[in-house]
Amino acid sequence: TGDPLIARAVEESLVGASNLGARIRAVDTAGKLAGDPEVRQTLIGAAEFDSSVAVRLQAINLLTDYLDDDRVRDALTRILQDDESVPGRLLALELLGDTELSPDTDFDASAGIQL
Repeated sequence: TGDPLIARAVEESLVGASNLGARIRAVDTAGKLAGDPEVRQTLIGAAEFDSSVAVRLQAINLLTDYLDDDRVRDALTRILQDDESVPGRLLALELLGDTELSPDTDFDASAGIQL
């Protein structure tokens, strides 16, 4: 496992940032440290839950090198199903298309993707 102090500092800088530019910089920092599994989890959280589409897209892009991580693939599947932004869903679809999905991946095809 990684260093919980680093992960906590990155998470606090992302959550505590009040403006968009600061949150994007925090996501970029998390991307540089995403080899640490705890920091990667913070990046996954930003990809799924940040209020800004720009931050979510940046976080998704930075997860590209970690497609072998089940947590990343699961998050991308949720983004594909639930993200309100078309670019976010399309990017998740593109990244998932570069991986082998497990047969037990929980994907609700009935939910559909509205473009």
